[in-house]
Amino acid sequence: MINNAARVQADFDQFIIGFQTLTLASVSKTGVPEVSYAPFVRLSDVWYVYVSELAQHTRNMIDTRQAAVLLIEPEQAAKNYFARKRVTFQMQTDEVSRETKRWFSVMTVFESQFGDIIQMIKPLTDFHLMALTPVAGNFVRGFAQAYTLTGDSMCTIHQRRERDSKEAPLVDVNGA
Repeated sequence: MINNAARVQADFDQFIIGFQTLTLASVSKTGVPEVSYAPFVRLSDVWYVYVSELAQHTRNMIDTRQAAVLLIEPEQAAKNYFARKRVTFQMQTDEVSRETKRWFSVMTVFESQFGDIIQMIKPLTDFHLMALTPVAGNFVRGFAQAYTLTGDSMCTIHQRRERDSKEAPLVDVNGA
């Protein structure tokens, strides 16, 4: 079991570092769903997006403090469209106040990752830096390879069983 857990964790880690944008789902205060995308940076356990209030997802995240994120294997790389590798997270969202130490620190990472465009949009006051903290997650590696991610840093992996709503604990990758 431990070897399998280590393989799953390594696959998960390798998979998510291959992305610079995420698919972002949000919902308005009145329950209207919205799906979009945004470039992101991930620092430790927090994911950050720098988004304009002209986009509905920004207002939704500010109002509801919730979002969902999807990272999915490109269609061209998929062996089967019904079993594309993917990660989903339920996120708590919080706005990072402009001009704070944290804001400058994260924006420096955005600049190093995305280049000159950040210099252009950083001063625009309709943009908001949003911190997305995972509260629950799922990792699907393929058919019959679905895992629930829980715990601090989403490091506890539980394999979901077919025909059974129970989860089989695999291991806490932090060694607990």
